Amino acid sequence: MINTPASERPEHTNRRPYEQRGWCYVEKHLSAIVKDKHCLWDFSKYQGCSHSDAVSAVFDMRQQMEANRPPMVSPDRVAEEMRANVESGGLAFTSNLIWIS
Repeated sequence: MINTPASERPEHTNRRPYEQRGWCYVEKHLSAIVKDKHCLWDFSKYQGCSHSDAVSAVFDMRQQMEANRPPMVSPDRVAEEMRANVESGGLAFTSNLIWIS
């Protein structure tokens, strides 16, 4: 997850917070079904690495950035929650045209 706020630079036109971005929501929830629990990293927690060997560096980064994944839920429930969040304005996609079967 790269969930830090966008800079104020003009090319960053989407300043919607990470938690309110539709595709971030979808990817985070659906990946919880198929990915190992150690595979979700929060890059905002990265503090740097002083290890020169790759194995130690990866272990250190995982320790720093490992994030809590949401509980695994069915795709149907993700779609239902997503529809409700879009309708309430708590979640949005770049395009207003979304189709969820």
